[in-house]
Amino acid sequence: MHHKVLKTVLLVEDDVSLQRCISRLITGTFGAHIIVLIAGTIDEAELIFDGHNQEIDIIFLDTHLDRNVTTFEFTRRISKVFKNSIVAISSNDNDRQDMMKLGCTHECRKSDIAIIIKRIFG
Repeated sequence: MHHKVLKTVLLVEDDVSLQRCISRLITGTFGAHIIVLIAGTIDEAELIFDGHNQEIDIIFLDTHLDRNVTTFEFTRRISKVFKNSIVAISSNDNDRQDMMKLGCTHECRKSDIAIIIKRIFG
């Protein structure tokens, strides 16, 4: 079986320290050649997705950006057109399950991102 090669990741996460940590985890585990596109807001996520969705291999979506902003509507929209993996990342089990219903293909806690990537990209 031929596995897809991981080249470009979109990370939608509002916490700057987690952006750095997750980005380092991805490039440290899978190689410095991986491009990690980072969005801290829904507007940034929309712009990056609309401009790069052909190159993106996997999307990691935090379920909440700030206290009052969720990625639920963004997930619903992109899941209709994006055919690669969309992963809900959150410490809240209910939020991750809600995101799965909206079109995410996978879900995990933020600490398990490397495990999910290995599962998807073998």
